[in-house]
Amino acid sequence: TAQEIPRSSLLTAQYKHDANNPGISAAYNAAYRFAMDRGKRWLLFLDQDTRVDALAIAQYAAAVKNYSSHSIFAPMVVDSRGMLSPFRFKYGRGFRVSRFATGFLPLQEFRAINAGLLVSCNLFGRTGGYEEAFVLDFSDIAFLEKVKPICDSLCLVDTILEQDFSGSTPSDLSNALVRFKRYNEGASQYARRFGGRFAVRSGAFLRGLKLTIQWRRMEFLRIHFKTWNE
Repeated sequence: TAQEIPRSSLLTAQYKHDANNPGISAAYNAAYRFAMDRGKRWLLFLDQDTRVDALAIAQYAAAVKNYSSHSIFAPMVVDSRGMLSPFRFKYGRGFRVSRFATGFLPLQEFRAINAGLLVSCNLFGRTGGYEEAFVLDFSDIAFLEKVKPICDSLCLVDTILEQDFSGSTPSDLSNALVRFKRYNEGASQYARRFGGRFAVRSGAFLRGLKLTIQWRRMEFLRIHFKTWNE
Protein backbone atom coordinates (compact mmCIF):
# COMPACT_ATOMS: atom_id res chain seq x y z
CA THR A 1 0.00 0.00 0.00
CA ALA A 2 1.29 3.44 -0.91
CA GLN A 3 2.35 5.49 2.11
CA GLU A 4 1.49 9.07 3.02
CA ILE A 5 4.46 11.44 2.88
CA PRO A 6 4.48 14.22 5.52
CA ARG A 7 4.49 17.70 4.02
CA SER A 8 7.46 19.96 4.77
CA SER A 9 8.41 23.50 3.89
CA LEU A 10 12.08 22.52 4.09
CA LEU A 11 12.23 19.98 1.30
CA THR A 12 10.43 18.55 -1.69
CA ALA A 13 9.90 14.80 -1.80
CA GLN A 14 8.69 12.64 -4.65
CA TYR A 15 7.35 9.29 -3.52
CA LYS A 16 7.60 6.37 -5.96
CA HIS A 17 5.41 3.41 -5.08
CA ASP A 18 6.10 -0.04 -6.53
CA ALA A 19 3.33 -2.49 -5.71
CA ASN A 20 5.53 -5.38 -6.82
CA ASN A 21 7.95 -4.71 -3.93
CA PRO A 22 11.02 -6.02 -5.80
CA GLY A 23 13.42 -5.24 -2.95
CA ILE A 24 15.82 -2.59 -1.76
CA SER A 25 18.39 -3.13 -4.53
CA ALA A 26 15.83 -2.45 -7.25
CA ALA A 27 14.72 0.67 -5.35
CA TYR A 28 18.28 2.02 -5.20
CA ASN A 29 18.79 1.37 -8.90
CA ALA A 30 15.55 3.22 -9.61
CA ALA A 31 16.80 6.11 -7.46
CA TYR A 32 20.00 6.23 -9.52
CA ARG A 33 18.03 6.45 -12.77
CA PHE A 34 15.83 9.16 -11.25
CA ALA A 35 18.93 11.14 -10.20
CA MET A 36 20.60 10.79 -13.60
CA ASP A 37 17.47 11.97 -15.41
CA ARG A 38 17.69 15.17 -13.34
CA GLY A 39 21.43 15.72 -13.64
CA LYS A 40 22.21 14.98 -9.99
CA ARG A 41 25.71 14.09 -8.86
CA TRP A 42 25.14 12.28 -5.57
CA LEU A 43 22.87 9.66 -4.02
CA LEU A 44 22.20 9.55 -0.27
CA PHE A 45 20.55 6.33 0.91
CA LEU A 46 18.26 6.46 3.94
CA ASP A 47 15.22 4.49 5.04
CA GLN A 48 12.20 5.02 7.22
CA ASP A 49 14.02 3.69 10.29
CA THR A 50 16.96 6.13 10.03
CA ARG A 51 17.08 9.15 12.36
CA VAL A 52 19.26 11.92 10.96
CA ASP A 53 20.84 14.65 13.07
CA ALA A 54 19.92 18.20 12.08
CA LEU A 55 23.57 18.94 11.19
CA ALA A 56 24.16 15.73 9.22
CA ILE A 57 23.67 17.18 5.73
CA ALA A 58 26.16 19.97 6.47
CA GLN A 59 28.65 17.37 7.68
CA TYR A 60 28.18 15.30 4.52
CA ALA A 61 28.75 18.45 2.46
CA ALA A 62 31.91 19.25 4.42
CA ALA A 63 33.24 15.72 3.86
CA VAL A 64 32.61 15.96 0.12
CA LYS A 65 34.34 19.35 -0.01
CA ASN A 66 37.34 18.28 2.09
CA TYR A 67 37.82 14.96 0.26
CA SER A 68 36.66 15.93 -3.20
CA SER A 69 38.54 13.11 -4.91
CA HIS A 70 36.57 10.49 -2.98
CA SER A 71 33.37 8.97 -4.32
CA ILE A 72 31.74 7.13 -1.42
CA PHE A 73 31.11 8.25 2.15
CA ALA A 74 29.61 6.53 5.19
CA PRO A 75 28.49 7.90 8.56
CA MET A 76 28.71 6.16 11.89
CA VAL A 77 25.39 4.44 12.56
CA VAL A 78 24.29 3.29 16.01
CA ASP A 79 21.41 1.14 17.19
CA SER A 80 20.24 -0.06 20.60
CA ARG A 81 23.39 -2.18 20.99
CA GLY A 82 25.93 0.48 20.08
CA MET A 83 27.96 0.97 16.91
CA LEU A 84 26.29 -0.82 14.01
CA SER A 85 28.10 0.54 10.96
CA PRO A 86 30.69 0.58 9.54
CA PHE A 87 31.64 -2.93 10.59
CA ARG A 88 34.51 -5.32 10.02
CA PHE A 89 33.67 -8.02 7.47
CA LYS A 90 35.64 -11.25 7.51
CA TYR A 91 35.02 -14.98 7.47
CA GLY A 92 31.71 -14.26 5.78
CA ARG A 93 30.41 -12.35 8.81
CA GLY A 94 30.09 -8.83 10.10
CA PHE A 95 31.81 -7.86 13.36
CA ARG A 96 30.95 -4.69 15.27
CA VAL A 97 33.71 -2.25 16.11
CA SER A 98 33.63 0.45 18.76
CA ARG A 99 36.05 2.97 17.22
CA PHE A 100 38.02 3.67 14.05
CA ALA A 101 41.72 4.46 13.83
CA THR A 102 41.36 6.48 10.64
CA GLY A 103 38.77 8.32 8.60
CA PHE A 104 39.40 6.09 5.59
CA LEU A 105 38.25 2.50 5.99
CA PRO A 106 39.63 -0.04 3.48
CA LEU A 107 36.95 -2.11 1.79
CA GLN A 108 39.29 -5.06 2.01
CA GLU A 109 38.39 -5.08 5.71
CA PHE A 110 35.28 -2.96 6.30
CA ARG A 111 31.71 -2.70 5.06
CA ALA A 112 28.82 -0.36 5.88
CA ILE A 113 25.06 -0.75 5.86
CA ASN A 114 23.04 0.90 3.11
CA ALA A 115 21.47 3.51 5.36
CA GLY A 116 23.59 6.65 5.32
CA LEU A 117 25.77 5.79 2.34
CA LEU A 118 26.54 8.77 0.12
CA VAL A 119 27.64 7.60 -3.34
CA SER A 120 28.57 9.65 -6.38
CA CYS A 121 26.36 8.89 -9.37
CA ASN A 122 29.52 8.42 -11.40
CA LEU A 123 30.77 5.65 -9.12
CA PHE A 124 27.33 4.06 -8.86
CA GLY A 125 27.09 3.88 -12.64
CA ARG A 126 30.56 2.39 -13.01
CA THR A 127 29.70 -0.45 -10.65
CA GLY A 128 26.58 -1.34 -12.61
CA GLY A 129 24.48 -0.60 -9.53
CA TYR A 130 23.02 -2.90 -6.94
CA GLU A 131 22.52 -6.58 -7.71
CA GLU A 132 18.74 -6.91 -7.75
CA ALA A 133 18.89 -10.57 -6.77
CA PHE A 134 19.74 -9.26 -3.27
CA VAL A 135 16.29 -8.26 -2.06
CA LEU A 136 17.55 -7.03 1.33
CA ASP A 137 20.22 -8.95 3.26
CA PHE A 138 23.76 -8.76 1.88
CA SER A 139 22.71 -6.08 -0.64
CA ASP A 140 25.08 -3.57 1.00
CA ILE A 141 27.94 -6.06 1.27
CA ALA A 142 27.51 -7.13 -2.36
CA PHE A 143 27.37 -3.54 -3.61
CA LEU A 144 30.55 -2.58 -1.78
CA GLU A 145 32.22 -5.70 -3.19
CA LYS A 146 31.58 -4.17 -6.62
CA VAL A 147 32.81 -0.77 -5.45
CA LYS A 148 36.09 -2.17 -4.12
CA PRO A 149 37.99 -2.53 -7.45
CA ILE A 150 37.10 1.08 -8.35
CA CYS A 151 37.36 2.85 -4.99
CA ASP A 152 39.16 0.87 -2.32
CA SER A 153 37.97 2.68 0.82
CA LEU A 154 35.04 4.34 2.56
CA CYS A 155 35.48 7.92 3.75
CA LEU A 156 33.97 8.30 7.22
CA VAL A 157 31.62 11.25 7.74
CA ASP A 158 31.81 13.00 11.11
CA THR A 159 28.16 12.40 11.99
CA ILE A 160 26.14 9.75 13.80
CA LEU A 161 22.83 8.38 12.54
CA GLU A 162 20.45 6.27 14.62
CA GLN A 163 19.01 3.13 13.11
CA ASP A 164 16.12 0.99 14.29
CA PHE A 165 17.74 -2.10 12.77
CA SER A 166 15.18 -4.90 12.54
CA GLY A 167 17.85 -7.60 12.72
CA SER A 168 19.20 -6.41 16.06
CA THR A 169 16.24 -7.26 18.28
CA PRO A 170 13.62 -9.58 16.73
CA SER A 171 10.33 -8.87 18.44
CA ASP A 172 8.92 -12.40 18.36
CA LEU A 173 9.64 -15.90 17.10
CA SER A 174 7.74 -15.46 13.85
CA ASN A 175 9.67 -12.30 13.00
CA ALA A 176 12.98 -13.92 13.94
CA LEU A 177 12.28 -16.89 11.65
CA VAL A 178 11.39 -14.64 8.71
CA ARG A 179 14.49 -12.50 9.25
CA PHE A 180 16.73 -15.55 9.48
CA LYS A 181 15.28 -17.03 6.29
CA ARG A 182 15.93 -13.79 4.43
CA TYR A 183 19.43 -13.62 5.88
CA ASN A 184 20.23 -17.14 4.62
CA GLU A 185 18.83 -16.38 1.19
CA GLY A 186 21.03 -13.28 0.95
CA ALA A 187 24.10 -15.08 2.28
CA SER A 188 23.62 -17.97 -0.14
CA GLN A 189 23.19 -15.55 -3.04
CA TYR A 190 26.34 -13.67 -2.00
CA ALA A 191 28.38 -16.88 -1.89
CA ARG A 192 27.17 -17.89 -5.35
CA ARG A 193 27.96 -14.46 -6.79
CA PHE A 194 31.24 -13.59 -5.05
CA GLY A 195 32.61 -16.85 -3.65
CA GLY A 196 33.70 -17.78 -0.15
CA ARG A 197 30.89 -20.30 0.29
CA PHE A 198 32.45 -22.12 3.25
CA ALA A 199 33.09 -18.93 5.25
CA VAL A 200 29.73 -17.34 4.45
CA ARG A 201 27.79 -20.52 5.16
CA SER A 202 29.70 -21.04 8.41
CA GLY A 203 28.74 -17.53 9.50
CA ALA A 204 25.09 -18.22 8.68
CA PHE A 205 25.21 -21.53 10.54
CA LEU A 206 26.66 -19.91 13.66
CA ARG A 207 23.91 -17.29 13.55
CA GLY A 208 21.35 -20.08 13.27
CA LEU A 209 22.90 -21.95 16.18
CA LYS A 210 22.79 -18.84 18.34
CA LEU A 211 19.13 -18.26 17.49
CA THR A 212 18.33 -21.91 18.14
CA ILE A 213 19.74 -21.57 21.66
CA GLN A 214 18.09 -18.18 22.20
CA TRP A 215 14.60 -19.28 21.11
CA ARG A 216 14.96 -22.99 21.93
CA ARG A 217 13.53 -23.95 18.57
CA MET A 218 15.07 -26.12 15.83
CA GLU A 219 13.33 -24.29 12.99
CA PHE A 220 16.34 -22.01 12.55
CA LEU A 221 18.69 -24.86 11.70
CA ARG A 222 16.07 -26.42 9.44
CA ILE A 223 15.82 -23.13 7.54
CA HIS A 224 19.59 -22.96 7.25
CA PHE A 225 20.07 -26.43 5.83
CA LYS A 226 17.06 -26.15 3.50
CA THR A 227 18.29 -22.84 2.04
CA TRP A 228 21.88 -23.94 1.52
CA ASN A 229 20.98 -27.35 0.07
CA GLU A 230 18.63 -26.00 -2.57
